[in-house]
Amino acid sequence: MLIQLQKIIINPKKLQQDFFCKYLSMQNIRLALFRIISISFINNYNNFTMLAFLVWAIECF
Repeated sequence: MLIQLQKIIINPKKLQQDFFCKYLSMQNIRLALFRIISISFINNYNNFTMLAFLVWAIECF
């Protein structure tokens, strides 16, 4: 518990990323990624945004 508390104080951004990674991994990942990619293409996001998201998603696993 104390170690987790220290992590929050030292690096809240890392903790937040870990939380989202765990949340994503609990879902059906292929479906989630497919939905996000589909939404992004529909909203006409540029390729750099998609690349950045995919790199972030891969880092979670």
